[in-house]
Amino acid sequence: MATPIQTKGIIIKEYDFAEADKIFVIFTSSKGKISCLAKGVRKSKSKMRGFLQLFTYSNLHLHKGKSMYTIIGGEIINSFPKIKSDLLLFGYANYITEVLESILPSEEKNEAIFVNTVSLCHLMGSIPISQLTSHYLLRLLKSAGFLPELLQCVVCGKTIEENALFNSIEGGCLCRQCGNGLNNQVEIPINIIRIMGQLLAMDMTRIGRIKIQDKHQYFIEDLLYEYLKTVIERPINSIKFIREIRGV
Repeated sequence: MATPIQTKGIIIKEYDFAEADKIFVIFTSSKGKISCLAKGVRKSKSKMRGFLQLFTYSNLHLHKGKSMYTIIGGEIINSFPKIKSDLLLFGYANYITEVLESILPSEEKNEAIFVNTVSLCHLMGSIPISQLTSHYLLRLLKSAGFLPELLQCVVCGKTIEENALFNSIEGGCLCRQCGNGLNNQVEIPINIIRIMGQLLAMDMTRIGRIKIQDKHQYFIEDLLYEYLKTVIERPINSIKFIREIRGV
């Protein structure tokens, strides 16, 4: 039998398989996003149940099969109990992992996104969650090559220095002259553009130092959601839970 593969990973999706098994989608440090089979994990006496919970960060021992990996063991590094005990944090974690699972290619290592994801889980509950999530998603989009253009018009290249228009299909900001007559766009104030630039540029641990009014943060959150829908080419279902809690 081949030597087991050892890697660190965060569980981002799970679903039942056969009578007692589960398939997990795991974002790993060394292999990127992979699908893994855990045999018998749904049995009450399974020793793997503890380290194979959603949003849990674990050391994993794997065998690679023809179509997917098989999990043969592991140990918890951090279960992030705050995420699981707070409905709002749980909702945002679901949203983030749904985006992550949709946007990441399979078996392609991305150390920057992995480190940011682990840091995000550590910081959830200590920094305003919508603000933290917007920072993370902007960084994710940048690393994945999908960052919307915020500094200049996507059509003419003119530097954005005043209120502009944002069009997800076009890929970002447009000046008013280029945006006239286009559909599916929203006006984006220059102060929102500048806040998004700050969120993108700052280190994650310092994001809480930016004071953002709730109405501005929710504008950014909704703008990014609409943009992500265009990138992923489908609605992101987990946003509904967040909006229910927010009362939107």
